[in-house]
Amino acid sequence: EGAEGEVAFLDALGAATSGGLHQAGGAVMVLNFSRATLGQTGSGHFSPVGAWHKARDLVLLLDTARFKYPAFWGPTARIWRSVSTRDDQTARPRGYLLVSRTVGI
Repeated sequence: EGAEGEVAFLDALGAATSGGLHQAGGAVMVLNFSRATLGQTGSGHFSPVGAWHKARDLVLLLDTARFKYPAFWGPTARIWRSVSTRDDQTARPRGYLLVSRTVGI
């Protein structure tokens, strides 16, 4: 949460998108975000980040509910707001995961 949380989010976003999703040993960023904050129906949702267009300040979310929403680009600041909202059930911030594999397993 707050400015420190946003800086950490941007650092993680940069690290996860700098080498592409399929770079050996690279991490994939998965967001737990509020659909309502992005003007969509529903509440909390998980989707992986496909890319970050830093020059245009847009994040590509690869929506896992493709029957409802296709992949879409959203402004980085708005994506951050949707990730930093509080979950209604837990009252805790939503957040993100960095998922990677261990080489050799």
